Amino acid sequence: MDEKSGAKEILEGYAKSSTIHGFSRIVDVKLYKGRRVLWTIVVLMMWLALVVLVYEEVTGYMSNPTFTEIQSRMVSPKDFPAISFCDPNYLRNTLLEDMEQSDRIRVLRSIDFLKEWDLQSNDTNSVSYKSQSQHTSESRSKQTDPIVTALLNKLKSHRNPDLFNMKCSWGEKWRSCKAAFTTSVSLYGICLTLNPHRLVAAQNSHPNLLSILRGIRYIYKQPNISNANVEFKGVKLIIHDANEDPMSSLRGYYVHSGTFTEISITKTLSINLPVPYKSFAGSGCLMPGPDQIKRFLKYSRSSCELECFMNYTISQCGCRHFLFRGIERLCSVQEMGECVTVQAGSYDLLFLLLI
Repeated sequence: MDEKSGAKEILEGYAKSSTIHGFSRIVDVKLYKGRRVLWTIVVLMMWLALVVLVYEEVTGYMSNPTFTEIQSRMVSPKDFPAISFCDPNYLRNTLLEDMEQSDRIRVLRSIDFLKEWDLQSNDTNSVSYKSQSQHTSESRSKQTDPIVTALLNKLKSHRNPDLFNMKCSWGEKWRSCKAAFTTSVSLYGICLTLNPHRLVAAQNSHPNLLSILRGIRYIYKQPNISNANVEFKGVKLIIHDANEDPMSSLRGYYVHSGTFTEISITKTLSINLPVPYKSFAGSGCLMPGPDQIKRFLKYSRSSCELECFMNYTISQCGCRHFLFRGIERLCSVQEMGECVTVQAGSYDLLFLLLI
């Protein structure tokens, strides 16, 4: 009995002198007051923090539901973009020098007002819509201003590929780029677009990374610019997808003559969630409908805005500028100076009021 009572006293003494989590004793512990209130507050704070975290994650996901997929793979010729060269002086000097001073001023004024919009035209004489059913033959049969007709004919003559001395590096040899480029006319002058896909198809039926376009040698002698509004020695360089228009007013940069330029190209692919998961972050096309655009082959934000701009000026003036895509009647020089210029200047204000 004495041994048992001695062991019991030892254990009780150890328990009373020990601490666990700050409690001085592990036996005969008296619970503190307000413990329920304290733990209730702690649980509520943790629950509130969890709610705030979930809310921020959900709102961030809904406001920017775009996923970017990055793949590591070999580059093919299809990944190489198209390259466009635009001479900013062609449309201002050589094509307008034979006009009378009053007509030249009207044309240049209309071009200056439209300069902020890219109105790339692959064919300045007759650019067809994707669908022509909405247009009558009456609008196509109207006579064109003789001055505008002469201007379009001169534009055609200046789009001769032989005017551009272009050489492309293919392997170890320099060859002509004639099979790979197309010419077009924009507000920034005559544009030359090189599509490496055509060059690959013409030179090699089984292209690989080493056989795509490696370099471009561009040798062009600009004429003496005497009566141009803006004189620039060099070209504007635009890099874009092969199936898109150059959009020279929205992208690109100038390359001065006598310089050497190297370009590094990267490609980013963005995949948006389909409807109804706000794939466009809550926005939509400016012209809803099955046929959203008719003047451009591929839909994009830029082409959509440009078509809205063209449709507005054409509806107000009853004719189209010679650089506009479409099949409506071409505006005369007087109409370009008195209507197109005015409507182009007021379009920005109207667009801001509508949005």
